[in-house]
Formats: sequence, C-alpha cells, structure tokens
Amino acid sequence: MKRILSQIWKDLSHGKHIIDYVLILVAFVLPVLNIFKLVSTERIIWATLPILGLLAAKAVSNTWRETGEIRIHENWTGEVYEAFAKARKSIVVLTSWVIDAATLADKISTACEKTNKTLDVDIYMLDPGKPFGAQRYGEIHEAGKDQDWYQDPHCKDWYRTTFETAVKTFKHRLNKTKNVRLKFRMYATMPHVKICVIDDETFFFSWLPADEASTKNACFELSDKSADDDVRYAIGKLREHLKALSGQSTTFES
Repeated sequence: MKRILSQIWKDLSHGKHIIDYVLILVAFVLPVLNIFKLVSTERIIWATLPILGLLAAKAVSNTWRETGEIRIHENWTGEVYEAFAKARKSIVVLTSWVIDAATLADKISTACEKTNKTLDVDIYMLDPGKPFGAQRYGEIHEAGKDQDWYQDPHCKDWYRTTFETAVKTFKHRLNKTKNVRLKFRMYATMPHVKICVIDDETFFFSWLPADEASTKNACFELSDKSADDDVRYAIGKLREHLKALSGQSTTFES
C-alpha cells in the first residue's frame, strides 16, 4: 500500500494521470454517497456510464502506446533492467563503462536460470589503455575544470580501476552460471552512444550526457518486430554502429 501511495504521489507531483485518478476517485465516492442516500441510484448509473467509457478509452490508448513503434524510458533502470532478465539468446551492452555491473549481472543470471540455452553476453567498454576512458571520467566528475582530462594521471588511474572493477563484478556474480558466454570488448574510439540489445530484437539507446552518468539519462526503446520503416532504419543504423565497433575492438573472454 505504501508503494502504491508513493507512486500516486509521484504521478500527481509530476502532473501525470490526473484524469485517471479523478475518475477512480469519483467511481469510489459515488457508491458511498448512495449508501448514505445522498445520491440516487439513477444518478449513479448515469454518472458511471461516462466514467466506464473514459476508462475504456484510456485502456485502449494504453494498448496503442504499449504496442507503439517507439517507447521512451525516464532512465536506464526499472523496465530496462527487467528486459535483461527476460533475455533468451543474447545481450549486448555498449557504454563508456558499466557503473551498474552488479545489477546487470544479477539480471543476466536470472535470465540464464529461465533457459537451458547458452546466453551470449557482450560487454563493450572504453579501453583503459586509451585516452577516452579518462576523458569521460573527467567530463562527469571534474566538470567545470578546464584541463585535458585524458592526460590527467588521476583520471587515468580512476578509469582503469573502474573498468577492472566492472569486469571482476561480472565474473564474480556469474561465476556459478554455467550457461553464459561472457565477453568483454574494449574499444578506443570516441564514445557517442549507449546501446543495449536484447536477443537482437529489443534495442535500448541514448546519448551519453555531458556531465552525469548515462544510467540517469532518458533512453529510447525500439523493437525489431516493428513494421515501421523509420524504426527499422534506425535499428539498422544501430546494428551498423555495433558492427563497426566490433571490428575495431579488442576482445577477451571471461
């Protein structure tokens, strides 16, 4: 109940679903008023029918949204995390570094428990021996300082430690998972975008924000099952980007 009330408050404070909550409130209040003889049954019937109609229309619109061509998530947690747990064949993660390695590893483990097939997992992160990992760290944690972060020893050391921690976390949490094939890919090119792909069907992507971790950024979701030409074109471009990085990256298996 506390969680429900918290979600309602969050929606209202952000101006979301106000009409829905008003309709629900009215639907509950009218029968109570009828019990105390403050509203006649006939009036309740006439008031209830429009409410049912509006709720039905809302349900239909939600169906359209859920089956829409493009979905937008407020951040890379919640539903995005749960998509990892539903993977059946493969997972691809392309980012600067995986700050949420523990959570992703646990979701991957959950996915492996649901299938007897081997789950191929490819993790792309910036090469700690190249400049852009340190540069990306500086952009997030040293914002406002005018310097070449990729040359800063502190940024270089921090990024290498972060990279190694992510790798160790994945290995440790998936150590007992037999049906996972885990590969880490280091790339040296300038990071542009964050991409996560589930079963080569569901594509999550976003830009890397200038001064904060990518997990806090909004992200888009596209489905390979879409019949929309623009969506399929965008997915094709995402695949091209991953293919290009695959050819330029250095791979090592766990």
